[in-house]
Amino acid sequence: MQQTSFTQNFTAEERRQYIGASDIAAIMGLDPYKTPLDLYNQKRGLVESFTGNNHTERGTKLEAVAADEYSELTGINLRRKTEAFVHPDYPFIVGHIDRIVTGTDRIAEIKCPSVAAFRKLTREGLPKNWIIQAQVYLGLSGRKNLTWIIFCADLWEIASFDIEFDAIIYAAAIDAAAKFWFENIKAEVPPVADKEDKESIELVKIGGELTVRDDPQFAEAVNRWKEAIDLEKEVSELKEVARIALLETFENEYGRYYGNGATVHYTETKGRVTFDKKLLAATHPELDLSKFEKTGKPSNSLRVYFAKV
Repeated sequence: MQQTSFTQNFTAEERRQYIGASDIAAIMGLDPYKTPLDLYNQKRGLVESFTGNNHTERGTKLEAVAADEYSELTGINLRRKTEAFVHPDYPFIVGHIDRIVTGTDRIAEIKCPSVAAFRKLTREGLPKNWIIQAQVYLGLSGRKNLTWIIFCADLWEIASFDIEFDAIIYAAAIDAAAKFWFENIKAEVPPVADKEDKESIELVKIGGELTVRDDPQFAEAVNRWKEAIDLEKEVSELKEVARIALLETFENEYGRYYGNGATVHYTETKGRVTFDKKLLAATHPELDLSKFEKTGKPSNSLRVYFAKV
């Protein structure tokens, strides 16, 4: 398939005019952070488009460092790609590629994740949304191979994953993107929300009338909450990585271990005993269990829902 390309720096408004390679996994229901409805709302301008955060800014600044480090370690030369490839039949499908491997039919994408995310990638492999993104890049560019370059600056380590072009996956991705564009975006028909979206909408309605806040104070408070959630998630992932590493040191054997100022107890604990209310109701249907219920004092509830970006 013949490819066309152009050079352009997209603004947030211009991004609404096309579907990027990184968007298509969401359309196919394979993005853990974004649903088809999230993407629809962004493309229709119903919610503010994601403009980045500390993690994306960090990745952007480290991209050139990662490319240089990869070339130094492997001897493979990378050339920055400033043109975005456009699908010849569907000009609203666009892919912007990070690097081209000089002298080959290979392209490269670069990610600079945190320590926890890096360990998870090296342990579990590429997530599905990255695989879809890679196949779209390959199809749009006419290349046969793509290398994901994963650089963790905190560890100063690099991992790489190679992907070959799969025409079947590419065709399915393009079909999904085209259908979404014509049947949802252009027709102004939102895709069916998933279960989580429906629950979020219902919870918002319970709170009464929705008040839109665009003042800096509210925006700053929301940003702090989001950063706290991200940090909490990263700490949780780091603890899991450390737990697995610690278990490996004593080969998962029960015992007490001492070293480096710490005593580690690894034992089997009994399961928690709980009361099975459903079993009691089924065994003694004549009992009115509501008589034994106790209602606590009301409390304030704060729940924050973010678009999956």
